[in-house]
Amino acid sequence: LGHYGNAASVACIADWAGVSTGTVTNLCYRVAIALLDHHDTSITWPTPAQCADAKAYAVQRSECETWAGGYLAVDGTAIKLYQKPGLFGESWYNKDSVYAIALQVRITYQVVILVDTLEIVNYSVGNVRSVHDSVAFQDTRIAAEHDRLLQCGDRLLADAAYPLMPWCITPFRKPVGKQLSRERRHFNYWHSRLRVQVECAIGLLKGTWQSLHELRIQIKNLHAHAWAIIWIRCALILHNLII
Repeated sequence: LGHYGNAASVACIADWAGVSTGTVTNLCYRVAIALLDHHDTSITWPTPAQCADAKAYAVQRSECETWAGGYLAVDGTAIKLYQKPGLFGESWYNKDSVYAIALQVRITYQVVILVDTLEIVNYSVGNVRSVHDSVAFQDTRIAAEHDRLLQCGDRLLADAAYPLMPWCITPFRKPVGKQLSRERRHFNYWHSRLRVQVECAIGLLKGTWQSLHELRIQIKNLHAHAWAIIWIRCALILHNLII
């Protein structure tokens, strides 16, 4: 999980460890299974105490009590693939001219996070990267269960690619041929100051588990696609366990 580029090949790891290539593959599968056992205890919706701490951080960072509800942030990121997949190949091609898997994260990858600890509390993964962030976001738990998960006044902070909802707050968009008012620029500044934490979480995730910079799994069938998703989920689990 921590290797990137040519150093991530099975042969290189086998040489480093002094074992056969088959052993490397088998151990990867077994460790992945062991990590998945921790999924539901490591990636969970925050407790009331965690929510209170995150809200206090949001107030401290924004210097305003009104932003207390903005303690969650969401964003998507691309997990680049090292080669064109054999399974529905062109569907993985994204706007950056690379083949990639979509990951949505909440800060706590699509990813939702807590803005204070950068813990991932919800995510969706597995969509082809040609899918828009707002579409991939619909696969997340918070999109489906926001009425139950969020308390009155709680808000999810997102960028302009997401739909504006009473519970999902996006920045003001600049009108065509006009400038934003001073008040709206001021709002966007503080919104960005809090939402940027999800970018930090994604940077931390990819910086620690560098295989996510370029996933060296050939997606040639549904089994390989499932293994790629498991690989990414293992990195998410480890991210939270370390925190």
